[in-house]
Amino acid sequence: MSQESLSLPAIVEYLRTLCEARRTGTLFIMNNTHLLAQIGLDNGTIVFLFSQGRQGMNAVPVISAVASGEISFKEGTVPSLRTTLAPTAEILRQLEDTVHNAAIGDPRSSLNRPLTDTAKLVLEETLKEFIGPIASLICADHFSKIASLDAVIAAMAEEIPNPAAATRFRALAQQRLS
Repeated sequence: MSQESLSLPAIVEYLRTLCEARRTGTLFIMNNTHLLAQIGLDNGTIVFLFSQGRQGMNAVPVISAVASGEISFKEGTVPSLRTTLAPTAEILRQLEDTVHNAAIGDPRSSLNRPLTDTAKLVLEETLKEFIGPIASLICADHFSKIASLDAVIAAMAEEIPNPAAATRFRALAQQRLS
């Protein structure tokens, strides 16, 4: 398939179609010139997930937060990178559940919270407390690629090298935004 912009539900449906057709290759999801995600398929089985620096099952919430993107499927090459993943049916179910919960406005779905301008300001100031002025550049990059509040908090926390500090950032960001 050539590049075209699709909503997340359409992307998930296209991925399901590739899996059911037992295709082999890599599905790229992009936004303008930014790579949002890569999904590797081997004979219809999802063997690799990558999004915003996260691999494997850790990439699923970030992929789920993509509002829309351009897709391109590169056929024929078995992806050399592989990660330990849940079965393909489970990955598709998780992605479809996110789409379904967002469609019905499920208040329990944390992935459903939009990233507002106020939230962006709060997150940038909070991240500056942990990594300094470089936070402005990191925030601009993440805000251009990620549309949900929880996914952007998770992606920003990944930018903090100290795991304990990353955990504190998540807690502080959630507290300030609640």
